[in-house]
Amino acid sequence: MSAIWRIAKATFHEAWRRRFLNGILVFAILIIGSSWAFTYLQPGAELQMLVDVGLGAIRFFGMLIAIFVGMWR
Repeated sequence: MSAIWRIAKATFHEAWRRRFLNGILVFAILIIGSSWAFTYLQPGAELQMLVDVGLGAIRFFGMLIAIFVGMWR
């Protein structure tokens, strides 16, 4: 019976981790996609604003994913 509980617990944690990581991925895509709206705040620097917001979001969400994947493994 103990082995069944361990398998059930591992399955639950894996399902929760995947759902959480998918949520982070969707939120990251929304943030990077919304950077187009930020380009209107600074005329003449659209490309620089897109690069800064995109790279900042990639760095932040990459760090968040690394922390949570490392924590559950």
